[in-house]
Amino acid sequence: MATDTPARLAASHPRGCTIVVRRRHADSYQYLLLHRTIGGPGSTGLWAWCAPSGVRRETEPVFAAVSRILSESCGITGANILPVDLGRQQSLWLATVDADTVVTPDGVDFDEYDWVDQAEAEQRCLPAVNAECFGFTARIPNVDIDFRATTTDDADTFAQWSHNEHIAPWFGKELSADDAAHATNQDTFAALGGAQYIITIDGRDSGVAQFSQVIESAPLFGALGRPDGLTCHLLNADVALRGNGLGPHLLWTFLHRTALRQHPRTNWIFAPVRPNDTAGLRHLQKSGFDRGAITDIVVQRDETVCSVYLPHWITASKEST
Repeated sequence: MATDTPARLAASHPRGCTIVVRRRHADSYQYLLLHRTIGGPGSTGLWAWCAPSGVRRETEPVFAAVSRILSESCGITGANILPVDLGRQQSLWLATVDADTVVTPDGVDFDEYDWVDQAEAEQRCLPAVNAECFGFTARIPNVDIDFRATTTDDADTFAQWSHNEHIAPWFGKELSADDAAHATNQDTFAALGGAQYIITIDGRDSGVAQFSQVIESAPLFGALGRPDGLTCHLLNADVALRGNGLGPHLLWTFLHRTALRQHPRTNWIFAPVRPNDTAGLRHLQKSGFDRGAITDIVVQRDETVCSVYLPHWITASKEST
């Protein structure tokens, strides 16, 4: 008689995921907790309650694993699941769902559920390492992110941003009116098989996102050697939104909605960052990038090139949002 063969678990990073699920309640959020069956009905204490979580199967793309785990553990499908920290062995994600979302524990690993505030979630989910996910995600705002191609009408915005001490290093210098007009021109990026966009957050101009094809630039191709690669640069120019955990969500949303729609056969994404930019390096690590070697792609400026291999993270259908 044929028997089901248990799926082999992933040996590569990340091996599993935790998905913090929240819903709006009055002026704050409630968080979904699942009760583990292993301790029996009504059990409390270590690991009795937790956020939805599970392990990735061998060769399973990470984003696909997250959707599967959320569906299997508690019956939630179609949620917009945001990456929060992909640099962990147990990657961290966030889903904000409607107040009437139906929850159905699988009855195998989980037998109960509850919606509670952050304080109670952290109290029930023992030990502390089991509860830290709620603190990590609590500061992440529920915002609408979009992208529009830059035009020379954005020159004044670029010039203003380049004079902000927190943003100026990204531009390399304070931009004159002519510099800003040149920086917003799409021709440079089009010649490299790429494009440049203004990031809008809740309808407000909040940053810049760029991509280009490695193969269209002799210095890039010489340094990276990947004809199926893109380079990517992002700037969050809204200081009020910095440090709130939006970075990985912003980067992957940009890739899905723009770069990978235009170049669906891309396998590698490269993100150069200055070696002393610890915040930039940490952001890329949390977005799933591996830190690479220091190279001088830009003349007279060393950069650390971080990379991500897309088939490890997403399915072959890269055109999806």
